[in-house]
Amino acid sequence: MEPSRTGRVAVPEVPDLTSHRPGGMAVGMLGVRLQLAALLLLIVGVSLEQPAFVVAGLTVKPEHVALLVLWALVGWRLVLNGRFAKARLLLWTIPLLVTLLVASVLNAPDPAESVRHTVMVALVTSAAWLAYGLVDTRRRLSQAVDMLITLACAEAVLTFLVLGLAWSWVPPGAQIGTGGIAVPTGTLWEPNFLGSYLAAGAILTVATLIAEASRRRALVLACGLALILAALGLSLARGAWLGFAAGVLVLVVGLALSRKRASAPRIDSKPALRRRPNLALAVSATAAAALFLVGLAPLVFPGTSSVLFSRVNVSAYDPQADPSLRARVDSLQDAMPGIEAHPFVGNGAGSFAVGHQDAKGNPGWISNLEFHVVYDSGLIGLACWLAGIGGLIWASARGLQRYPESQVFQWTTLGLLGALAALLVAFQVTEGSWLAFPWVYVGLLASAGGMGVHSAVPAHGENQAE
Repeated sequence: MEPSRTGRVAVPEVPDLTSHRPGGMAVGMLGVRLQLAALLLLIVGVSLEQPAFVVAGLTVKPEHVALLVLWALVGWRLVLNGRFAKARLLLWTIPLLVTLLVASVLNAPDPAESVRHTVMVALVTSAAWLAYGLVDTRRRLSQAVDMLITLACAEAVLTFLVLGLAWSWVPPGAQIGTGGIAVPTGTLWEPNFLGSYLAAGAILTVATLIAEASRRRALVLACGLALILAALGLSLARGAWLGFAAGVLVLVVGLALSRKRASAPRIDSKPALRRRPNLALAVSATAAAALFLVGLAPLVFPGTSSVLFSRVNVSAYDPQADPSLRARVDSLQDAMPGIEAHPFVGNGAGSFAVGHQDAKGNPGWISNLEFHVVYDSGLIGLACWLAGIGGLIWASARGLQRYPESQVFQWTTLGLLGALAALLVAFQVTEGSWLAFPWVYVGLLASAGGMGVHSAVPAHGENQAE
């Protein structure tokens, strides 16, 4: 069989055997168009965290509304058709939420408030289950990744527009940071979350670019990568910068391992032939973003660039004079008595905010992911979290071994692993487990890992090579 223009070998259409396995009727019950529309709504919806409004004491965001709409439209169908029967890689979220609920009822200073927060946490966590339910083939997985990359490019464009408007006023999508400098937030809740979103999107873009067979699409991806990386720098999110570096490290390890498997037969061999040119494009895009941040950005965005240069100047950095770092350390110190009081079950969802405030008088927030999980749901919740993330990594690694013939699938999985690494590192300084978009990555990785562990028959009309 000859490869197509995209470098993928066309696989003959197989009989519709999906009715013989749990979850196989997802496409049949939903319809391909509805499934794609729901997937698009999910990925766009979880990117919208502004504007927010208060309902019954809870901060309701557009992402919450999108998730509720999706459960009403397609979620119940995914439950009925058995798509979730093989979602073993997401089962850890159930004991995590149960522990959080128990802690909220028994130990929270305001049980009613904590229970409401638990419901909200359960809603954003359900984004992982929706992503898993809607992505049931490798082709659908690639489409989901393309959507995430497109949204990351859109956030990058919005970053430039917002900073351009910030010359005269503070537009929506920006906030005033240290020194009165406008800092972009995009459609996310705050600048650090924008940085985390862009870092994950950049890793996905790099991985997709490496495996791309079409020269034209590779050039488009390289331009998108340059745009995303330039916006990532302007987000001023140092944790996200470190997260991006961690994600790149995952891709480098994957690249080294893939070279060892170069002798394996491929059903999509053309991407391997374009790997070096695509790597050169990725390096060029990174260099272009760096040149923009060093050369042009100081002229266009002088205030933001001055803060950027001060943050990358490690030799002049004084941790004691960093108010952001000081606030994070203070919150961790304030959390220790609560952790010692309820080490195993925790204090309940959002309980830290009841008796603590930040320097601006806002409700307190624990910025480190693991400390936040332990404070809310104790060591039991942390064990669930670590076991779940470890299971995703293990299953994804198995998936890379089970499909050595498909380079596109391998790099899609590596991209998701690198994106998850970027988010986990970024969440060490500004944790975002109460946001929906990280859970989409969890769900997609669970879907990819499930495809690796279970050699599923492709859905009717799907290209197995994809």
